[in-house]
Amino acid sequence: MGPTCIVVARLGDPEAAHVLLTDAAKVAARRGDTRTQLRAEVRLARVLVTTPVDEHGVAHPTDEAVAEADVTATTVYDRDRAEGLRSSTARAAHVLSLIAERRGDVDKAIELERDAERLIRAGAAPLDGVRSLHHLGVLLRQRGRESEARALLSEAARAVQSRLDDLRDHDLREGYQALSDVRRILADGGRYLARDYTGVGPGTKHSRGEMHTLPLQVWLSGQCSLPVHHL
Repeated sequence: MGPTCIVVARLGDPEAAHVLLTDAAKVAARRGDTRTQLRAEVRLARVLVTTPVDEHGVAHPTDEAVAEADVTATTVYDRDRAEGLRSSTARAAHVLSLIAERRGDVDKAIELERDAERLIRAGAAPLDGVRSLHHLGVLLRQRGRESEARALLSEAARAVQSRLDDLRDHDLREGYQALSDVRRILADGGRYLARDYTGVGPGTKHSRGEMHTLPLQVWLSGQCSLPVHHL
């Protein structure tokens, strides 16, 4: 239910996602299913802080939504760290990082995503941990740490493209591709991947001194014959 709710929210119905995730958390709590409860709660927090989005993919949450997300994510973060639940802890750290960035505290945002990255490298949040890697790359880029930012943004883009390549259900693939954060991850990573090739960018490649069309998706999926660095 979780990923579907995120898609629903990002495609324009955050209220429906809010209801679904709130109900899921309540049902899980009644059943004593702590993992499912915390997963639903932290995904609800992310919906609150990343919706609604405008035509440019920029989120415009209300102050009330951000405050609710802060309380929810902090509760999940503290509880999950105490219980050793790595995936929910990483997801909560990501939400709190987004909130810290919105409030202008970039250093705190980086610290939180560093925590998330450490957990993700250890196997946490295998599906959505890529958002933390991308966000950390964006934050480091703001701080002028270009080399590390490039590595993270490239890695995130390749992971997203690989997931797209693996999706066989047309509707699910279209919904995933329509997500503004998916498009941004691909765009940010594609720009950095292009810089890793001398004289070559997405859309072209060298072959016997000539230039040929090469879709961005090919670069990001690793199907280009040139080596990919910084991953």
